[in-house]
Amino acid sequence: MKKILIIAKKDDIPVLKVIEEIQRMGHHVLFFDLTNFPKTSNLSLDNINSKTSGFIDLIKFENFKKTKYRALLEDIGIVWHIRPGLPVASNVVKSDGVKKFIENESRVCLQNIFASANFNFVNHPLFTKFLEDGKFYPLKIAEAIGLNVPKTIITNDPEKLIKFSNDCNNKIIVKLLHGTVLKDKKDFYFIYANKIKTSYLKKEKENIKLSPIMAQEYIEKKTELRLTVIGKKIFTCAIDSQASEKTRIDWRKYDFAKVKHYQYFLSENIKKKIIKLMDKLNLNYGTIDLIITPNNDYFFLEVNPSGQWGWIEEITGINISQGIAKYLISRIKNT
Repeated sequence: MKKILIIAKKDDIPVLKVIEEIQRMGHHVLFFDLTNFPKTSNLSLDNINSKTSGFIDLIKFENFKKTKYRALLEDIGIVWHIRPGLPVASNVVKSDGVKKFIENESRVCLQNIFASANFNFVNHPLFTKFLEDGKFYPLKIAEAIGLNVPKTIITNDPEKLIKFSNDCNNKIIVKLLHGTVLKDKKDFYFIYANKIKTSYLKKEKENIKLSPIMAQEYIEKKTELRLTVIGKKIFTCAIDSQASEKTRIDWRKYDFAKVKHYQYFLSENIKKKIIKLMDKLNLNYGTIDLIITPNNDYFFLEVNPSGQWGWIEEITGINISQGIAKYLISRIKNT
């Protein structure tokens, strides 16, 4: 039987819980932390005898113990590639320039393996990278299959942005296109979705020209939903974000004392559209954010192909990790 390989960071607690669930079901897991390559891990890829083959030195989790293991590429069936980190050069390399060179070569080496080996990915790294950076594209697909989406603009033209704000009745939010973190020297700034007024945009015209910005009409909320989708299974958590001033605009500012999280059951119509969206985006796993308006309309906001679920599981008791484990095992049985 082919093997399950999970590519993630060794300190990713929710992923480690999935590994525990797989072991409870009587299967072992191969685990590869890319930050160990090439520092402490070896691999090989070749096409000798017109056949792609090779190996990866990694960790095997079996019977709740972990051991070093050399896995043959041809023995790996399903691969879950989830928040994996990047290659890290050996500490014996002192030059920053040489370190960067080695790490870039190692990253491209891994890309060649992912593209050439006969792996069955959840999700394919190329799609994951594209969708992590491509927030506009899923909106187009979601709208095409019948989901409501906010009016959206990406621009560094201040006049376009001001007109957009006026067209949205002075109710827009702005978001980063990539992540939420800005690093400046040794400082880190977390930038979330923020409500912006037209008057502010008029004052900041010159700064708007410096970088593209993503803006959306502000959708009034009754409740927000966080969906974790694995295969055809959807785990849905409602987030009562309007119960706290801190989380009214962006629930990621977290106020667990006031904001309830609880299991929610989607209508069959919305479920079908979500599964169709995932199929169109070539995703087997992802987290999706929806809004329910005061009029009980659903609006799609975004999909994250590497999204977190750990805090939802901890608060609500929804066993998402077990669902992911069952899915990975079922894919192995079908290879």
